[in-house]
Amino acid sequence: MLHTEGIVLRTVKYGETSLIAEVLTLEKGLQSFIIGGVRTARGGRKKSISQLMSIIDIVSYYSEHKTLHRVKEVGYHYLYRHLPFDLVKRSVGLFLLEMVRNTIIGSEYEPGMYHFIKKQYIYLDMQEKVPATFPLVFMLDFTRYLGFYPGPYHGQDDYFDLRNGIFTSSVPDHVEYVLPPTAEALDKLRTIDPSMPNPYFNRPVRDDLLTLLLDYYAIQIDHFKMPVSLSILKELLHGPERS
Repeated sequence: MLHTEGIVLRTVKYGETSLIAEVLTLEKGLQSFIIGGVRTARGGRKKSISQLMSIIDIVSYYSEHKTLHRVKEVGYHYLYRHLPFDLVKRSVGLFLLEMVRNTIIGSEYEPGMYHFIKKQYIYLDMQEKVPATFPLVFMLDFTRYLGFYPGPYHGQDDYFDLRNGIFTSSVPDHVEYVLPPTAEALDKLRTIDPSMPNPYFNRPVRDDLLTLLLDYYAIQIDHFKMPVSLSILKELLHGPERS
């Protein structure tokens, strides 16, 4: 029997009344569970608990030799106060969800990754307004757990080498790099508090950083897919100044 908390990443219908939920769990990384009785007249609570991004507690019949595990009990671990009902927060949350789903593989996991993602969703839920830099800070910090956090920054004239994940004072011998102004912005992104106003990260800078980080993920991860929700996120980043 497995007792764990987890974050719902994806759901699909299964049979007449059940769902298969793909869940990033604290104890076992990425796992798939059958949740029965969801699509019935009495399954409203289970259906609500099984929504995307939900942070849940699961008790399941678990075997290391199986890829699909049947849930015995499921409940909320953390109940969102605002995220499901706020269009901007939900849109940002779905973008983060795609970034997680499109990068991790079940075997590439450590508990620190789970705690990081959970903390970001709770932060997003509790903020009065979503800072426009929040998705960018998430994307940068998430690379720590994926194994390609950028190396140290050495000076104002550094380029950023996307292929090797390093800042360099000379132009790389390939085309996968960014110019010094954007490289400097990437370094500054490490140190900001996304909840505080920061005029340096205006719309053009945020747009450059979003492009840089997506390119960086695509170069570092062979199976990476661009998030479907990217267009919505760009609308957020290009909307009124939020940070």
